[in-house]
Amino acid sequence: MWPDVASLSNPLAVTRRLRQRAFQALGGILLNGDARSLHRADGHWRVDADEGHVDSENVVVALGPWSTDVLEPLGIKVPLGIKRGYHRHYHAKGNAALSRPIIDTEYGYALTPMEQGIRLTTGAEFAGARRRTDAGAVRPAAAATRARAVSAWARPNEPKPWLGRRAETCRNSLPVLGRAPGARRGCGSPSATATGG
Repeated sequence: MWPDVASLSNPLAVTRRLRQRAFQALGGILLNGDARSLHRADGHWRVDADEGHVDSENVVVALGPWSTDVLEPLGIKVPLGIKRGYHRHYHAKGNAALSRPIIDTEYGYALTPMEQGIRLTTGAEFAGARRRTDAGAVRPAAAATRARAVSAWARPNEPKPWLGRRAETCRNSLPVLGRAPGARRGCGSPSATATGG
């Protein structure tokens, strides 16, 4: 029993609200572009956006498992590993309801009430960002079989489980924060910050 647990029934809605009411309200501007186009030009960092070139003295790379796609062409090596996790939403059966998250530590899954239904979340697996995803479908199926013994639901809301990827550093799982090697200030060279995890 975890009495002080907190959860969100719709994390995407919260993220969108923060983007509109916090980031944009404070003057933030959203532009679409390909982060892999990051390169040095005229003493600045440059990214090619749909609206044209965007130049900046500093850049923050915060792309999780895809950070290496941007950093490695620049000669910056970050020791990132990839964890993959799955979830799927289910309709409640009859008048069954779930009022709080529950976690089965023995079998490695969690059940959480969400706006989309009851979310079944599995434990993580270590895999490369581009590894086949169908191999991992066994994990959520096994968890669903076990979870049905403690929670009543009828059928899944989606045709297949959702797959998410998360980066973590190979040494200690902590984020990488700070200036990228070889990209320090001085002598007119731009700086970059690499983040991951």
